[in-house]
Amino acid sequence: MSKGHRTTYICQVLANAFKKHTLDFMTLKQFIRFTSVSERIRLGLAKTGNIKQDDVKSALTPLPETFRCLKYKNSQYLVRNVPNSDLLVGYIQTKRSKTFGQLNQHFPLKKNELIKTVNTLLEKGIVQAKLSSTEKLILCLSAKTAKAQKPGRPVPADIPKTNAESREADKKASIIQFRQAYDAVSKGSDYVFIHHIRRNLKWRHSQFDKMLDTLMVEGYLAAHPGNPGDLAEDEVDDAYEDEFGDLYITVSWRKAV
Repeated sequence: MSKGHRTTYICQVLANAFKKHTLDFMTLKQFIRFTSVSERIRLGLAKTGNIKQDDVKSALTPLPETFRCLKYKNSQYLVRNVPNSDLLVGYIQTKRSKTFGQLNQHFPLKKNELIKTVNTLLEKGIVQAKLSSTEKLILCLSAKTAKAQKPGRPVPADIPKTNAESREADKKASIIQFRQAYDAVSKGSDYVFIHHIRRNLKWRHSQFDKMLDTLMVEGYLAAHPGNPGDLAEDEVDDAYEDEFGDLYITVSWRKAV
């Protein structure tokens, strides 16, 4: 493969992976999960197994100018080459809302730089902070920003209390439904396979992951890693992968609904 063709192919593979991931950054470990066997082979990587981060970086060289690679904590990340403020706005929009603690845990930016970026977005009115029912400050897009991000879908400046109550009721109903599915497949076990719950509920993949994330953040559930080699490929796909690319196989319920 010529250098020009290789660069074009790398762009194509990256575009496919980021389309599946939906965020503007991912770990190299996640990148491998979002590529096909044929794509890995053409990049000169192993079909399966524990592929080293350095091998992935080498396979993606030369990295297109629209992407950059950075190290955060113990992981290497592929990041769209846009300002950190744009990355953060896109992340908050995708995740709907986040506490600063959650951002600091999952967003690949050093804490002091993250604080600076968040403060800038708050000062400009791009992001706003709200107090949740659990008394946590939640960062979300301002109504003006949300409207600009989604043209044609007007966002009211103030959400009526009735709408907020309706959303809270919907959330509560979803938690109860999740618990019922958990109980249905648990058979009395303290550790329940995530793929069993997912298949019982038959929710959209993104909807299930969002609720699972909410349940963990609010202390209802604890997630546990495991050996994916003990599961079939489709069962691994129906487990849960966090934003660091770590795979969780089972969950345990921790508090009453």
